[in-house]
Amino acid sequence: MRGIKITVMILLVSQAIAAQIKTAEKIAAKKMEKLESALELSANQKVAISIIALSASTQILEHKNVGTLDQETRHTLRVEEHTQIRAV
Repeated sequence: MRGIKITVMILLVSQAIAAQIKTAEKIAAKKMEKLESALELSANQKVAISIIALSASTQILEHKNVGTLDQETRHTLRVEEHTQIRAV
């Protein structure tokens, strides 16, 4: 009985950890939801911004996985992303 409890606890913890893993697509989709709710975007703007958001999210996750993501790098990437979005 005790072995079953331990197994269930390990399973629950591993599922919680797996649910927290972020992908670039999920991050970009969340950004798009926020922008769409705040702004009235045309179809062309939605496509362009989603490409920019996906690219920026991918770069941040790559830096994070390599271990080179610090506060300055994150800030620089975000500023570049915002500048590109404002241009659209």
